[in-house]
Amino acid sequence: MMDEGVILAYALMLVLFPGAFFIRGLLTRKAALKVIKIFCRHEALSARSAKKADELGLNPPGLIERISRLSRERTAPGTGRMRQLPPA
Repeated sequence: MMDEGVILAYALMLVLFPGAFFIRGLLTRKAALKVIKIFCRHEALSARSAKKADELGLNPPGLIERISRLSRERTAPGTGRMRQLPPA
């Protein structure tokens, strides 16, 4: 007979893996919609009105820029302290 821990691990995998793929799909869809809005805002909707990625502001940020953005998002504005999460 299988150990309860193994059964629990399988059950968690059955729940968490599809959940992770679902969340990843939502994030991808959100990013795609942002890019579409950027194209519309710059009126780059045809081959004649095409623009370069840097003109549209679609260049990926560098490593240092990503780290600094993460730290800014985690701190409360103007205080330098971590934000308090809202009560659950």
